[in-house]
Amino acid sequence: MNRYLASIFQEKSANSTLTYVNELIYSLSHIQIVRLIHIQLLNTHNDIFQ
Repeated sequence: MNRYLASIFQEKSANSTLTYVNELIYSLSHIQIVRLIHIQLLNTHNDIFQ
């Protein structure tokens, strides 16, 4: 019984770590996309006003 509970706990913590890493990667890529769009907007802004 104890071993069973321990295996469930290990599985849950591994899953939550994976979820955390996935959310971290997602938020980082989201920030990168926003920065890329921002850079593009700045570039087009500069092109228009040159």
